[in-house]
This record gives sequence, C-alpha cells and structure tokens, in this order.
Amino acid sequence: MHYQASSRRQGAWFEDTCRQILEAAGFTIDGVRQFFPDAGVEVDLIATNLHAISFYITCKGSYRGDRPGARRTDTLKKAIAEAYALHQQGWGPVLLLTSHLPNTRSGRALLASVDPEVLFDTINPLASDRRLRFLASADEARLREDLAARRSLFTMPKPARGYLAWAGE
Repeated sequence: MHYQASSRRQGAWFEDTCRQILEAAGFTIDGVRQFFPDAGVEVDLIATNLHAISFYITCKGSYRGDRPGARRTDTLKKAIAEAYALHQQGWGPVLLLTSHLPNTRSGRALLASVDPEVLFDTINPLASDRRLRFLASADEARLREDLAARRSLFTMPKPARGYLAWAGE
C-alpha cells in the first residue's frame, strides 16, 4: 500500500509541475482531469495557447523509480491508446508530457510508429521549455507546418512478414 500511495503522490507532483510549466510557457489551463465519454478517456490537463488552440494533455512522470514516466512500456502504450481514442473522436492536438522519455529500442520504436497527428508530441517539460513556448505561441498555420515537417519524418510501419504470408502475399 505504501508503494501505491507514493506513486499517487509522485503523479500528483508531476501533474502540478506540468501545470506550472505550461502556465510559465504561456498556456492557460482550462481543465484538470476532464473526462471525454465519447472517447472513454480522461485527460490530465487542457491547456489553451495564445491563439485559443486547446491541447489535450496526459502527464506521466515521477521523480523516483527504476522506470518512471514513459519508460514503462505499459504507461507508454496507455498514453498512445488514449491519444488514438481522442483523435478518433476529433479531439486534439494531444500531448504526452513525461518526466522520462522511452530509453529502450522497443519503447522508442513504439513511439516512432505513432502518427504525429494522433499524438502530436511527447515532451519532457522539465527539459523542453523551448518546445512548450513554441506550442504556446503558435497559431494554426505554424502548428500545421510543424505537423507536416514531423509527419514527413514519420513512416507508417510495414506489415510484418508473418502478416504478408497469412494474407497470401
């Protein structure tokens, strides 16, 4: 029980820290722990930038542990699934703020396989204030340019050989 209580405290600390960093970058916080029933997802924060563009934010982080933040594969998978559900219902852009980016080959590959239109960006707010300031000040055109540039680097994963054999190819 002590471990779970500690995890909750660390998660609350990280969410509060994210809120403060977002506000310092120029965002306005318009919602905390908002549930979207049409997507079945709760987001930690809704932050609106200077051009009235709202970002739907999941905060995953802590200050202790062997695999904090998005280094835990299950945490990363959950964040991606939630971003996908929100995107399918027309909510976005979605951001994942994490204290620790994936550091394994499989974690980095999983994150790289997600279309930036689904999960707009994954950011460590403790180390990326420049990126957050850009997002806070960007208008629709600049965000679309940014998305297009990052999508040009994104390549849809090719089907596995097993799938091709199963499909008769």
